[in-house]
Amino acid sequence: MALPTLCKMFVGGIGPYTGDEDLRRHFRQFGYVASVHMPIDRHTGRHHGFAFIQFTCLEHLINALAYRHTIHGHTLGTRLIEPRLSRGVTRYTTVIGNHIYRIGHNCTFC
Repeated sequence: MALPTLCKMFVGGIGPYTGDEDLRRHFRQFGYVASVHMPIDRHTGRHHGFAFIQFTCLEHLINALAYRHTIHGHTLGTRLIEPRLSRGVTRYTTVIGNHIYRIGHNCTFC
């Protein structure tokens, strides 16, 4: 069973010496990290400076989004990845900080 895209976030501003294990270790304090994906440039072999982090629970994601992150001296920007909703999915709205998000379903992994 695939995890809902609802529990996924974008992380930007990652320094050149930060790896996926550093991100996993940092974000683990907010909850269980299901996956970390850092796209790699095929020409240089280095990451592009951003990543996608997926949690197993919406509550953990919200906790991570509410915090200002700094790893290896680089302040990271975080953003909720808005899920693509299919037909028949009920939308509801949630507020995180000063932002309003429309979300299609609850995370069933709590």
